[in-house]
Amino acid sequence: MMNWFYLSLSVLCAALTLPPFVGWVATRLRGRRRVRDEVMLRRSTQGVVLHLLTDREGLPRLPLERLVGRQRMLALLLARLGAATYGFDPDLFRRLMLHYRLDRYLLRGVRRSWGLRRALYLKRIADLPPLESLRRATRPYLYDSSREVRFAALLVQISAAPHELLRLVASYPQRLTAGEVAELLHLLRRGLLPIAYRPLLSSPNPNLQRVGLALVAQFDIEEADERLLAMLSSPSDRPLSVAALRTLTALHRPLRARAVVLFVRALPPVLRRSLMRRLAHEGYTLRQVQSLFDAEQGVSYARMVESYKRSLVCG
Repeated sequence: MMNWFYLSLSVLCAALTLPPFVGWVATRLRGRRRVRDEVMLRRSTQGVVLHLLTDREGLPRLPLERLVGRQRMLALLLARLGAATYGFDPDLFRRLMLHYRLDRYLLRGVRRSWGLRRALYLKRIADLPPLESLRRATRPYLYDSSREVRFAALLVQISAAPHELLRLVASYPQRLTAGEVAELLHLLRRGLLPIAYRPLLSSPNPNLQRVGLALVAQFDIEEADERLLAMLSSPSDRPLSVAALRTLTALHRPLRARAVVLFVRALPPVLRRSLMRRLAHEGYTLRQVQSLFDAEQGVSYARMVESYKRSLVCG
């Protein structure tokens, strides 16, 4: 009887310790595979870059070709290179995509996924030079129920056809967030979008104006000051006018213009307080912004500037 008891106890202990042990083994194996994949990616990146620099014919030889999941790794490799390279020749990337059938692999991932994972596959396609077939196949996802998927599909369309930027952004149904505007600027920094801020700022579409404001701030375009002040003089869209004022502060422009003073004084207290924090963060002194605030707000701003200086020195 006791033997059965000890045997049952041993089986129970083994059953309790087996799952943690299996989990530990799986974690170690995943860690080793992650290290191996990173080494392979680094070697393959060097191979593609050397191929681009030396302008060789054919396709580069990659260590990834020996891996079982080479399509996933190669898609990640090309997406990294595409996201980090300015003005690259897409011909080699397209030949690699066709040779390894990455278009089919990525589309299969998009169709079999949903939510954020589907958006991740679409953004990976946008980082590559999308083929026309990929552009057509991902167009229906512009109307997906998930906003992340819709915007990722928009990135694919813009990356495949940069000359249609104005039409595509203007047709986007929601107002672009700051993060989405940053994603569009990422395409611009890769040399895929034209740097033409005037059509964007003069457009009646708020999304195009937001992209234009981000473009002005990114490239420090001084010629846009007059247009930014005009956006403050007719504040039909307050969030957009606040964005124009923030662009002026990001460019560290003087804020003594009458349009700026009248606009700031008409702001609600919450927005005015937020503006004060931004001005202190950008390094404006009290003398530079004194005309924007009354005496009490000036004292509050002076304290805020002192707190920022203290955090910079002691932090």
